[in-house]
Amino acid sequence: MDFNAVTLALFLAGGLRLCVPVLLAALGETVSERAGVFTIGLEGLMLFGASASALGLAVSGSPVTALAAGMLGGLLAAAVLALGTVFARANQIVMGIGFNLFAVGATSLIRQIWLADAPAAGSMRAVSMLKLPWL
Repeated sequence: MDFNAVTLALFLAGGLRLCVPVLLAALGETVSERAGVFTIGLEGLMLFGASASALGLAVSGSPVTALAAGMLGGLLAAAVLALGTVFARANQIVMGIGFNLFAVGATSLIRQIWLADAPAAGSMRAVSMLKLPWL
């Protein structure tokens, strides 16, 4: 494969496009750390949201339903993490690391059980064509 200027530009553009979700999560984590909350389980929250979104797309076939399922999955996972740190008074660091490990295992299990025999998932391209006038 020739590694010329076009290939380098495409590689850098792809890397920038793929790192945007992680950068947005890091920005949110920076804001919450300024408030004194250490959300170490942020990657686990992202995994649960992505898994719920994939499950929603496989079940309904609708990209909008998949986005709603992803938001709901992330919200429920964040509620579990918050309940563990606030009401159970668990250490935020220990709870976050444990939650990340749990998320990796749980989302892998969800994929093996519910998404292994799912038909080919639909495309999310319809979401990019969705026009929201207030945004």
